[in-house]
Amino acid sequence: MITYIVKARLAVKLESGPIEVKEFKHTFENFEDPVSARKEAFSRYMSYLDIIGEHKGDPDRNLSEHISKFSRRTTLKLRGREFKVPVNYDQIGVNIYFIVDEDFQQIQKEQEYLIIGDKEERNYLTLVENLTAEIAYYKEKNYSNGGWTTEIKYWNYESDKENDIILTTVLFTPFNFWENWNPDLAEGYVDK
Repeated sequence: MITYIVKARLAVKLESGPIEVKEFKHTFENFEDPVSARKEAFSRYMSYLDIIGEHKGDPDRNLSEHISKFSRRTTLKLRGREFKVPVNYDQIGVNIYFIVDEDFQQIQKEQEYLIIGDKEERNYLTLVENLTAEIAYYKEKNYSNGGWTTEIKYWNYESDKENDIILTTVLFTPFNFWENWNPDLAEGYVDK
């Protein structure tokens, strides 16, 4: 069985009080149709992104502005100048994880695996691995994906092969791996 978890840490500012960080956790399961639980998790994820900002058509912008607005500032010194930069010490954000009730390939039972979220330190190749394992689990268990799949294109910058560009099908994700990191964005890349 596969379960989806949406976790949110959002900042709330009351009129006369200090900023508080509120935590939310929602679990979604559907034994008959796991992809329905996944869709419910994505719906909850998107509703959090919609309510924290004013850009209804741009949920990612809502999240980045929310994190920036409520992050504490630290001083960064660069070339004799000081800059105040936001640091997300409170780990404000919204994430979706899946867990399974048995070990499967590299997936360990009852461990959370991120499939979409805002973790600043995330390695997008980890997201790809998790999405790939998730769809493999669906295939192994003969779960219907309900046609809710997408093809992603990404660059495996850790590969021994130069410019290892991969196309693969995973369950739906709004994250555009190619747009966020590709060989053209790498420092010193020269197109041959």
